[in-house]
Amino acid sequence: MEGLKKKLQAAGGSWVDELPNILWCYRTTPRRATGETPFALCYGFEAKAPTEVAIPSRRVEQYEPDANEESMKIDLHLVDERREQAYVRAENYRRQVKSYYDAKVRSREFQVGNYVLRRREASQPTEGGKLALKYEGPYIVSAVVKPGTYKLKRPNGSNVPRTWNVHHLVKFYQ
Repeated sequence: MEGLKKKLQAAGGSWVDELPNILWCYRTTPRRATGETPFALCYGFEAKAPTEVAIPSRRVEQYEPDANEESMKIDLHLVDERREQAYVRAENYRRQVKSYYDAKVRSREFQVGNYVLRRREASQPTEGGKLALKYEGPYIVSAVVKPGTYKLKRPNGSNVPRTWNVHHLVKFYQ
């Protein structure tokens, strides 16, 4: 998708003229998850490249209508099998992505009395620009409302308004 966005942005004001070519490109590029093109999964056969239509290739020169009809009938019988294989590959790919993600995820849990830093964008999203500090604090966890949700207090003992999700907190090392 990123490549398609780049092509559309490079086209500038004439992106409307480029859109059919970009969509054709998208529909005829094999997907990593399925190993198939969306066009092939939909219609049961691979699309011809525009250059094959403009410049006769071996595939176009050896075209025989009767043989083509016969091969199309055979391909139509195999479409369901092809889609099923693509589904199995997509499920395997989904499992691989999930296991990769799960291996990288670390659970963060804090106990009452732990020192934490709070992400600034959660409390003051527009102040300071991109050179501003990412975290503020330290704060002390005063209560665990439920797993992943905490009440905080400042080191001087005053409470911080509202509860804070673990997503916005990191451990403070003294």
